[in-house]
Amino acid sequence: MTKVLLTTKVGGLPPQKVLERLNANGMRVAQGAVEVVRTTPWQPKQTLTFTKATVRDLGFEERPTLEQINSRIKEMGHQPCQDVDGPAIRLALSDRNELHMFSLAMEPVKFQHDRLGVFTVNVTGDDCKLTLGLDYFHKTYIWKLTESVVFRLNS
Repeated sequence: MTKVLLTTKVGGLPPQKVLERLNANGMRVAQGAVEVVRTTPWQPKQTLTFTKATVRDLGFEERPTLEQINSRIKEMGHQPCQDVDGPAIRLALSDRNELHMFSLAMEPVKFQHDRLGVFTVNVTGDDCKLTLGLDYFHKTYIWKLTESVVFRLNS
């Protein structure tokens, strides 16, 4: 269950530089994600390891809420993602790998007039390009057991 998805550098750049890197690499970034990146406070650079699991892999037999998913991740000795992780993960992924479709297990962030959202990486458009997105989140949303989530893996 604790298979490494990737190890990458997170933080260390001001928000504008993060957006410049995403744009320079021709990566598709949804408007809500751009808004969150612009308002994310600068954080020191660190190297982090992330894993991906289905909700079922986390031990759920019934559909949980995000709060329950984040609690389970902490019980397992790991950490939910932070808002700086979404762009760093997207920058580290190859562009056309459909195995990389997931949501980040994280505390929801505010965007578009106080809506809440979580970062996602999905395939969008006719060219099936991976996109860093920000999906609207509602506290009562119940996750499917087959949905994939990414979180910080503690060593």
